[in-house]
Amino acid sequence: MTIERHQVEESPEGRAAWLKLREGNVNASEVGALFGDHPYLTAFELYTNKTGLIKGHGPDEGVLRRGRILEGGVAQAVAEARPDWRITKATHYLSDRGARIGATPDFIVECPRRGRGVLQTKTCGPMPAQMAHWGVSKISDWEHEAFPPLWIQLQTLTEQLLEDVSWGAIGAMLIDGNTLPLRICEFDRHTAAEGRIKAAVAKFWTDAAGGVAPTPNYARDNDVVRALYPNANGETLDLSADNRIQELLAEYDELQTRTKADDAAMKAVKTEIFSKLGHAGKACLPGWIIKAPTISTHGYTVGPKTYRRLTICRTH
Repeated sequence: MTIERHQVEESPEGRAAWLKLREGNVNASEVGALFGDHPYLTAFELYTNKTGLIKGHGPDEGVLRRGRILEGGVAQAVAEARPDWRITKATHYLSDRGARIGATPDFIVECPRRGRGVLQTKTCGPMPAQMAHWGVSKISDWEHEAFPPLWIQLQTLTEQLLEDVSWGAIGAMLIDGNTLPLRICEFDRHTAAEGRIKAAVAKFWTDAAGGVAPTPNYARDNDVVRALYPNANGETLDLSADNRIQELLAEYDELQTRTKADDAAMKAVKTEIFSKLGHAGKACLPGWIIKAPTISTHGYTVGPKTYRRLTICRTH
């Protein structure tokens, strides 16, 4: 491995340069998507971003923005809990251009016992659904029982690999608003895990070069699939020989009769049906009519807007 080290400047220009460097790699924060274990990114969305089919949102939205803003506070809390660690903010981007893997460590740690390592800082909200990702149900259990989800472990392991250090740590703070409990987990280098990471990234880029996309996660990739086909072209598809569309439409018909609890399943089915149409505005097959024309609206506050409206109905 030949690792390039790029200084990241704290300026709009520096951030733009950093984002450009990230485009050509699968980055540590994205690796979990290749293993189906990332709460904010699927393998299919990663593919559309890296191949330029859809412009990525960038690593600074929603809960990720919260983590960026609070990372200094988490590092300070870790320093208080581990006074023998010398913690320094990392200001570089690491890139293995051969393997096309990249990483931006949060902090570098010098420990008298373990030597040089990396520190990844994370935050978690106090909602049960968020804490469940860390394996805890009660705030009082956070400091002793919280354990990082796989995607964060993979992120830290990738940073250890590229930084070439023997260990890494994850400092995770629960944003409780009162006590701000902190959990610190340390990890040694893991040769087998590194091999799986490199193999998964290599397969991703080989498939991307051949135009082989991961199967969409239809329960999560609705926005991505729709962004791929923003406009109908007036074509009518003949789906009479497509067995899967018949299964989807039967499931759609059944879901329509169920309660609101099945909304997520219905959304996944409709997303897969929409992906079948692609740019076509209509599809024909025995017993069904499927349409997805481009609709234009003109609002007083937001101005003109277009979208695809999916309608499905039986013909008998």
